[in-house]
Amino acid sequence: MTGKSMSWHGQTLAATGLFCLAIAGCASYDPSRHYGVDAAEHPARVVDKRKFATKVQPAADRKTNLAFLDLPGATRTIMIALAFTPNSEAVIDVYEYTVESGDGRRTSVYNDYPAFEVGHCVTLFTSSKPSYPRISPTGGCP
Repeated sequence: MTGKSMSWHGQTLAATGLFCLAIAGCASYDPSRHYGVDAAEHPARVVDKRKFATKVQPAADRKTNLAFLDLPGATRTIMIALAFTPNSEAVIDVYEYTVESGDGRRTSVYNDYPAFEVGHCVTLFTSSKPSYPRISPTGGCP
């Protein structure tokens, strides 16, 4: 730009372009790659819990460096995210839960959710997808 401020129309086009990029990114996500359409649910109970491993990942409290563009003569201020910088790393424990379904079958499930304890009732999800089996809290036991 040559010293002139970006017009309202230019700002709107820029915002629309960013919005379209965001929508395109969301639209390209294919949940069937992660969730098994053939998943079956089984009531189960946690019968064993042990710490299996730890993993390190960026902490959830990440900082975003922002820049604000207040252009002369413009009616809007534009906020631009310049970068995300992790403040620290989080060490996450991964547990191996052994769950027993109503038919007596035992299944090992690896999960970083720490709140399941021995005796808790869960729903066991099984599927041919590699991210299974999974468990979630439930209201009833087998």
